[in-house]
Amino acid sequence: MSSASNFQIPAYIDATAMTATITGAWIPIAAVDNISFQVVSTAAGTPVGAISFEVTNARGVAANPGTGTPPLPASSASATALTLTSAQSTAATINNNTLNFVFEFTQMSEAFMRMVYTRSSGGSGDTMTVGVMAKAQS
Repeated sequence: MSSASNFQIPAYIDATAMTATITGAWIPIAAVDNISFQVVSTAAGTPVGAISFEVTNARGVAANPGTGTPPLPASSASATALTLTSAQSTAATINNNTLNFVFEFTQMSEAFMRMVYTRSSGGSGDTMTVGVMAKAQS
């Protein structure tokens, strides 16, 4: 495998209101072994919802043709939800609670990944911030 550098997205989702579903952008992870998402949310407005992580190998058109940017999935790309560990599943359920949890995924083999918060109710005045760190293949 070719080596690539590690990368960090400090504000993947930046203080976004939890009053609707939040869908993060697709992150190219084809050259990534391990990736983590630190999710921090508030609970003043009794948010209820669930966090999930999706992957896909579908490719769309290049995000920036001619720039070497890898092609991102088309908006209609078929996404598959990852199965979470027991601890991750517990943390992923938001029921009027604050959250500060790192979701870690190892030995990834998919091309793209994203996080989704699906709101059920509440969340007025609450925000979610997510940072991402990835370790590239060496």
